[in-house]
Amino acid sequence: MIQTAKLFRNGGSQAIRLPKQFAFEGDEVCIKQIGSAVLIFKRGDEWKLMKSAIGQADEDFMADRAQPRKLQKRRRL
Repeated sequence: MIQTAKLFRNGGSQAIRLPKQFAFEGDEVCIKQIGSAVLIFKRGDEWKLMKSAIGQADEDFMADRAQPRKLQKRRRL
């Protein structure tokens, strides 16, 4: 279920008032924009977040990706 959060201004910045169930401990979080989405996660948990995401994609994830039809010719080293 998608929930909403309130936006407000705090000085020159925009802030988000998160519902209680989304509260973070500490005074800082990491934030990353991915397209039109914004991902907020606990600082120091970057690798934990990635590990938990592995295997969460559907089996057909990127099945129709844009893959070059023929291999690139490269100079041998």
